[in-house]
Amino acid sequence: MLTKTTTISPVSPYNFELTAGFGALYPAIYTQDCEPAPTYQRLLNVNDTIVLSSVRSIGNTEHPKLSLELTGTELNIENITEAVSQIKWVLGCDQDLSQFYRMVSNDHFFNRIIASQHGLHTPMRGSIFESFVLAILGQQISNNIANSIRQTFIETYGLKRVIKGSPFYCFPTPATITGTNIESLMKLKLTRAQG
Repeated sequence: MLTKTTTISPVSPYNFELTAGFGALYPAIYTQDCEPAPTYQRLLNVNDTIVLSSVRSIGNTEHPKLSLELTGTELNIENITEAVSQIKWVLGCDQDLSQFYRMVSNDHFFNRIIASQHGLHTPMRGSIFESFVLAILGQQISNNIANSIRQTFIETYGLKRVIKGSPFYCFPTPATITGTNIESLMKLKLTRAQG
């Protein structure tokens, strides 16, 4: 395995802990008790190469900087560039919130709420396909059950890699799901409407 490290400078203000904590829905993992700092990890499918991304903050909310460590077998410039692009997308690094903050700056009600969430960017899903599938898997059931079904779905159909002794899963590709029959999906406790 190869490891490469690079940095990302999100648009300020950017609170990594709020954003990564909010956006770390499976298959991503956000660990707050990690040394030397809280870490967001996600297995990426980069040009048909599986890459583990590990992100931690090395800046602060007003001067944000993220350290991105990539681990994989093929870490050429093209794959590194694509991995950085995917992580910037899922962690909302390029979102400019300045207009929003100007708009609510004189609203006393919003100021209290905004202060507690200062620098929170909107985390995104890895693709439209991932968003669509996860939305369907969560329909008309409790959030706990939906998250359990989502995790089982990803672990059943996603690519698995054990890196540094820990298992990681990549969200299944459209091709993998297209080749799946309804009966297999029903074993994951999906309803006919979801499958």
